[in-house]
Amino acid sequence: MRIGVLKFGGIGDMCDAISFVRAIQKKWGDTAALSLFTDCAPMKPILSQFVTHVFCGSADSWHDTFKKEAYKFQRFYDFRPHVCRVFAGDVYSKKLTLESDKDPAQMRRWKQYNSWETNRLQDIKTDLITLNLKSAELPDVPYETELALKPSPMTGDYITINVGAMGSERGLVQTKQWDFSRWQVVCDELRARYQLPIYHVGRRWEKKLKRVNHLWGLPLLGVAAILKGSRLHLGNENGLIRLRRLVTDKPSVVVFGPTSKIMYGFKNNVNISSGVCRPCFWYTGDWMWECAMGWDKACMTSVSIKHVLDAACGVLNGEHGSCSSG
Repeated sequence: MRIGVLKFGGIGDMCDAISFVRAIQKKWGDTAALSLFTDCAPMKPILSQFVTHVFCGSADSWHDTFKKEAYKFQRFYDFRPHVCRVFAGDVYSKKLTLESDKDPAQMRRWKQYNSWETNRLQDIKTDLITLNLKSAELPDVPYETELALKPSPMTGDYITINVGAMGSERGLVQTKQWDFSRWQVVCDELRARYQLPIYHVGRRWEKKLKRVNHLWGLPLLGVAAILKGSRLHLGNENGLIRLRRLVTDKPSVVVFGPTSKIMYGFKNNVNISSGVCRPCFWYTGDWMWECAMGWDKACMTSVSIKHVLDAACGVLNGEHGSCSSG
């Protein structure tokens, strides 16, 4: 059976896609030939461990490709954006043809910038992976998986941190990023208290934390090995949080703001939110860059340094018991 899987997004979205692929294989058997279509080229070496073919291109370019090629697949799983829709290949091809005849701006507003759908999904109180698997009638699978990784080049106990998000390499700051100077204070305090090396993992051109070690521009398989070996990982809700969860169940301390910790959090982690306001992802088209509620990111600014530092110390002291905070 030829099966096509469509999933766009960043590193975190592609980590989720691996769970979807494994669930499809569990349902249809390992003999199914899976092709994954994505726009996240850096994840191709990891994705290639799970599917027969990985095709990378922009979301815009794939639309025309699918209209011509989708009929070749017996089934097509479309994981966009929050729930999965399943089609026979020929039906999917006709669907894309009909969509292309509509006003692109109108379709974009309907698909993504829909506060009603965002509220509805949050009220379900189900994590995103379970939501997608149920909507596709796929079996549950563990999130963790075995990647072919080289051992981490770091030995002993160490801490990793990544505070970036899409656009960080261009100097942009998303609304879900906690204040950079506060991360610096947390790192300084942890170094003073525990004398553990801290490795800031990032991409070229991102802003660098001071008084820590820097691991810059590594391939994602190398990053995954380093994350797997770290005693504690710190970060905003982003792709590397999900990449770490893919290779280990060791906890991370994660700061949440406009995105929902119910939908995007993991039980093993300390998921911190202030409780101020309500997650507002996809309320507006520019929610990633401007506070959708007009409150100057109150959800993030109200998360204190003490809150994050206490959570990190709790993990390092072996006192990590609660999966959520705030």
